[in-house]
Amino acid sequence: MRYAVTDVGANTVKISLYEVENRRPRHIVSQSTPVGLAGYVKDGAMSEEGISALAGVLADYRRLADMIGASEFFCLATASLRHLVNRTRVVFEIRQRTGVPILVIDGEREAELGFIGFSDAVRTRLGGIPSEGLFIDMGGGSTEFASVGDQGCRKSLAFGALSLYNRFVTGILPDGGEGRAIADCVAQTLKEGFAEERCGGRTAYITGGTAKALGKLISEFTGKRRGSGAELAAEDFACLLRRLERQDKGDLHRMAGKLPDRLHMLLPGLYAFHEIFRFFGTERVYTVYSGIRDGFILDGITKGLIC
Repeated sequence: MRYAVTDVGANTVKISLYEVENRRPRHIVSQSTPVGLAGYVKDGAMSEEGISALAGVLADYRRLADMIGASEFFCLATASLRHLVNRTRVVFEIRQRTGVPILVIDGEREAELGFIGFSDAVRTRLGGIPSEGLFIDMGGGSTEFASVGDQGCRKSLAFGALSLYNRFVTGILPDGGEGRAIADCVAQTLKEGFAEERCGGRTAYITGGTAKALGKLISEFTGKRRGSGAELAAEDFACLLRRLERQDKGDLHRMAGKLPDRLHMLLPGLYAFHEIFRFFGTERVYTVYSGIRDGFILDGITKGLIC
């Protein structure tokens, strides 16, 4: 049977379509639409324009799912809707206009689904689940953490590449003072979030649009291999940060050419990763191409809800 899973994020709305046979999902196709829902939120409420923008994308995705014969259409929302003061109205309006019910999940559930997707990806691509390390999924509005090899630590912290940009940056790229403010905010949030328990290890496994984009930039500037399972060093991110802080026109043109839709989020996300790696003493970094959509379909199969 075929299934569609949509993930409504603060910056991007994504859909993945799967064929499930013998309790294993086979990925058919994915599509991503930059919507920037966080930009439609004022005083904690999403505007009518934001609701209409989301409804339009979900209606298109529903038609795509129908075209490939999906028997069920699932829609998850994370930090994009989680803290809205008018969340109930947004969910109601979307269902009225598109027929799509939205399941708004909390941060711990988001971290759990991300880790399930990660575990399957590394089992397939890296030959098994590592015995230690930290899984990090940075989205637009929040960042999820999960200990590798330890089922006890699951955290969701309220910062993401887009929320940091919206909060601290006045132009396209942060200046020196804005960059320091981002770094200080992330450092303080980590200190408070992990005051009572400490996840991690010297290896980080990172996913999300910003992680993939930064891996692509590091490859562009250093020639290192990129893609799922590519091994980098925390120092590569530190070097990239120092380079981009200079805001050389040539580098900015290359960034704009390679990643035009993420240009404004790259430096905020890079500051955040740099602080995360400093906090946990990270040395090695692997990019992993997986997401909560993969985790959702795998979790549904395990629980007998999807067959």
